[in-house]
Order: sequence, then C-alpha cells, then structure tokens
Amino acid sequence: MNSSKYCLITTTFENKEEANKISEILLKKRLVSCSQISSITSSYHWKGKIEHEEEFLLQMKSKTSLYKEIESEILKYHSYETPQIIMYEIKDGYSEYLKWIDDETKEDNEKCIVLASSNNNKLKEFREILNNKKVLSLKDIGFNEEIEENGKTFLENSLIKAKTVSNYLKERNLEYIVIADDSGLCVNALNGEPGVYSARYSGDHSNSQLNRKKLLDALENKEDRSAYFVCNIVMYYPDDTYLSFEGKTFGKITREELGSKEFGYDCIFYSDDLGKTFGEATADEKNKVSHRGRAVEKLLEKLN
Repeated sequence: MNSSKYCLITTTFENKEEANKISEILLKKRLVSCSQISSITSSYHWKGKIEHEEEFLLQMKSKTSLYKEIESEILKYHSYETPQIIMYEIKDGYSEYLKWIDDETKEDNEKCIVLASSNNNKLKEFREILNNKKVLSLKDIGFNEEIEENGKTFLENSLIKAKTVSNYLKERNLEYIVIADDSGLCVNALNGEPGVYSARYSGDHSNSQLNRKKLLDALENKEDRSAYFVCNIVMYYPDDTYLSFEGKTFGKITREELGSKEFGYDCIFYSDDLGKTFGEATADEKNKVSHRGRAVEKLLEKLN
C-alpha cells in the first residue's frame, strides 16, 4: 500500500462555529472521512508581554490526492486572511488505520447511490424505494454544474447525466453507483413528439401550461390521439459499465384538461390502465401504472 495515500490536515479558527461550518461543508462534499474539533490555548509574545488566547483546532482525515481541493474550500470560508493549513502524510506504522480507511471507503461505496437529479420529489421517491441504500443527491456530493442533455433518445440523456456525475465522483476517489433517468411523452400522430423535448416543448421559457397548449394545438385536427409515456433509468457503475431499464404506460391525449394541472401533461393524458387522466388519479393509482414505476420495478429486480 502507498504509505502517503492518506493524510491528516489541521487548521485553527477564532471561534467554534466557523470550525463547525467548514467541517460540515467538507464532510458533506465527501472530501474528508472524519473530523475533530478541540479547544487549544495559543500563547505568544506581544509588546513585551506574554498573551494567551483560545483557538479551535480542526483535524481532518482524508486522502492525500484531495488535499488541494480541501485547501481551496478552507480558504474560501476561513476568516483569517492567511490561515495556516498543515498536511501530515500518514506513513508506515499506521497500517491498521490505513486498512480501516480502505474498509470504510469500500463499505461506503457499496451502500451509497447517487441520484443524478436535483428534483426533491424524485429524490424522496427513490429514497423510499431504495430504503436499504444511502441515496445521495447532487447537493450532497457538492455537484452544481449544468448538464447539457443533448441526446436524441431517453437512454442517451440518462447516460449523459450518469456519466457526468460518475466522472465527478471518480475525480474525488469516490466509486459510487449513479442512477439517472429521463422520461417524456410520445404522441404517435406527431411522430413521437414531444419525446426527449417534453419538458421544453414550447421553447426556452416553457412551462407545463405552455407545453400542454402547444400539444393540444398540434393535435387539433388529428383523429389518432394515442400516446405513451416512457421512462429510461440507467444504473451506472464506476467501471463505466451500466444497466438500463425502460418502462412505458399507454393512453391517449384528451381534448381538454381534466383533473390536477400540477404535473406536466398529466391532466391531458388519459390512462388506458386507469380509465381516467393521470390528473384525476391519486398518487398511489398513478404510481402503480406509471412509466417510472414500471422502470423502477425492473431496477429493483436487479438490485434484489
């Protein structure tokens, strides 16, 4: 094992609140494995007198490869103009400690799944479904980049999201599984539109109401109003292999909005399974026959 693979990083603060804040930021971003804050007394000679003041020492255990990123985060939030940040490489003689970090990292990797989404409702849904795993959000891992979904299919968009997040994690020596999904509405009479453009069907400044209006206008003189929702979920592994799961639910587009207008196209999608629009259905009714629910069922079969 490379004896300089791991390190102990220390720095001091004027107050405990600031030390706690930076400790939490680094832990949430998975840059350090653990931290400890202790009160210390600093003594120095000043204008002919010996002065004493209380400071707070923050000690963190991490991997040496992450030091520069940790240093950058500390400098970003530290109140001292030039804080002293010291890194001690962990050398031979700490074999048990090093083994503990490796074991902890391996266990963490096996338990953690990152959902490549900032949607709180989707995050809540996946956390309930994958209750034996620790499901992390993009915010949890410190990811705040914009991902350009320029794929031609739902699978391509899912892979773009999953691979981008997986690469971000690997740069931080985190080997988590990433789950990403993409979904949309396909209308047969419109050659599958809106498809992968479902969320932005009416343009750059689109919203659900404008999207529905554009779709209803496009179907105004169409006899065939059959349609289906598609969801593609990708489970992306650190070795760049992946599994994909697709779910579909079939129905037709109504001529008017029926039921709740809260979610996308739900109030104009008449479900063949339910005999009513998704907008008129309860959450439980919809989840039992939804495209995402069916894709998730396939995902769970694999995980179990």
